[in-house]
Amino acid sequence: MNRDLSIDSLRGLACLLVVFIHCLSTLYQNGILSNDFWLVKISAFLSYLRMPLFTFLSGFVYSMRPAKKENLPQFVKGKIRRILIPLVFLGTSVSALIFLFGSKGQMSINDIILSPLYPVGVYWFLDAVFVIFILSALLEIAGAFKTTKGMIIVLAIGVIISESPIRNIQFFAIGRAAYLFPFFILGIIMHRCDKLASYKNPKRKAPLSFIFSSLVGWGLFHTLNNSISPDDIKNEHWTSCAVSIAFCYLIYNLRIKSRVLSFIGGYSYSIYLLHIIFVTSPRIMLSKIAPQLKYDYPVFKVLLISIFLGIAMPIFIDKVLSKNKLFSAMFLGKKNKSAPKVSIA
Repeated sequence: MNRDLSIDSLRGLACLLVVFIHCLSTLYQNGILSNDFWLVKISAFLSYLRMPLFTFLSGFVYSMRPAKKENLPQFVKGKIRRILIPLVFLGTSVSALIFLFGSKGQMSINDIILSPLYPVGVYWFLDAVFVIFILSALLEIAGAFKTTKGMIIVLAIGVIISESPIRNIQFFAIGRAAYLFPFFILGIIMHRCDKLASYKNPKRKAPLSFIFSSLVGWGLFHTLNNSISPDDIKNEHWTSCAVSIAFCYLIYNLRIKSRVLSFIGGYSYSIYLLHIIFVTSPRIMLSKIAPQLKYDYPVFKVLLISIFLGIAMPIFIDKVLSKNKLFSAMFLGKKNKSAPKVSIA
């Protein structure tokens, strides 16, 4: 499959957003930054785009190679290999590291054992997107995506479900899957419905741009004028979903093409899986070496180092692990040594 520079660039952008927000979160959660700090407000606003964009891109790429009735077993097997195997090995390993080196009581043996079913940290996305893939494959085979009308109906139902009590189910990240499902369907729609996806129809361009831009503008105004953390965004229900849909739609239609972002996007899955191990290390090391800096903290230097490590180290580890068939399968979900760099879609 030919690589799409704009899609890979968006993957790279999504990676930067995830790494940046987690770098900032480790400072925020340890009391170094307050809700009113301007970077915290910006990261809260960008949280409208962060995980919705990742999921939107998964739906978009899924639509290029959709599930079919005759290949459903192979489709499910592929997602188990690509998503659940790294979840079991990497998610459990990270849980064990938190148990050994994290704050006392932060993690228990039971938490480690159950981490694939009740994911720890960022790994909830793996359970959630696996559920979304399987549900979407079943809907595909049932014919729900054959027409634009059918896809929009599924999107509308997905939005309703995302606001239902299902959002509270923690087992296998089902609640998070409900939250992200509309963005996956939006990705399918954008790939399959050319008129909706590309602003070619002038009669739709102006009103659609105005409505979506207004929603994103409201999201920016809301976060800048309220004390909101990045983790609060997904709990805002209807407003969060509407702003995120608008944000994904607009950012896709910018058709960003960047070789640098595209390079990063080529390693998007590995960066997502591994970045969390490295983004906290500068803060931890600095707190051990110079604890007195708590009140004169080099925020921007720590952020830049953390972002660099969060991007560069996963790429390095990807290249190292990819040389070993077993380890690349266990921790990255790769099929073989020569497997191309692909997204979880």
